[in-house]
Amino acid sequence: MTFRKAQHSDIPALVAFNREGRERLHEANPALWTSHPDADARFALWMKLSPTMRDRAIFLSQHEGRPSGFVIAQPASPIQVPITLDETKIGVIDDFHCTSFGASLRDSQDPAPARELLAAAETALLEHAKSAAIVICPAAWAAKFQLLEQAGYKTLHTWFARPA
Repeated sequence: MTFRKAQHSDIPALVAFNREGRERLHEANPALWTSHPDADARFALWMKLSPTMRDRAIFLSQHEGRPSGFVIAQPASPIQVPITLDETKIGVIDDFHCTSFGASLRDSQDPAPARELLAAAETALLEHAKSAAIVICPAAWAAKFQLLEQAGYKTLHTWFARPA
C-alpha cells in the first residue's frame, strides 16, 4: 500500500469513499445519519476547494494501483470543541475511510492501510502545530472504533440522538 496527497483527478474516488463512509454512518444510526440528496455533489465541490487551503491535507491510499481509502486532516472549528478548549491546538481527522473498514459495520479487513492513513493525517496535523486530534466515529463501527482505540484514541464525547 502507498499513500500520497490527493489530486484533482482523485475527486471521483474521494466522493465514492465518502459515500461508503456515509453508508456506514447510516447503518450505525439511520435516524441521525441520513445523507442529503446532493451530498455527493456537495462533497465533490468541497474536494475541489479544499486543496487550495493550506491548513489541511487530504491523503489517498492505493493498493496495487487502485484507490483504497482517504483521510482529511484539518483544523478544528469552534463548533467542534468545547468552549473551554483552545481549538487552535486541535486538529480534526475527518472523512477517514478505508477498505480496511470493510463493507459493513462489523466487517473488517487488514487494518494496516487504515493505520498508515491515520499516521499520515496525524503527521500533517503535527506539521500544522496541532497537539491533539479528534475523530468522529460511531461506537457501532467496530473496525474503525477498534483501530482508533489501538492508536491511543479515547472516547471523549458521546452524542445521544432520538428520532423526532
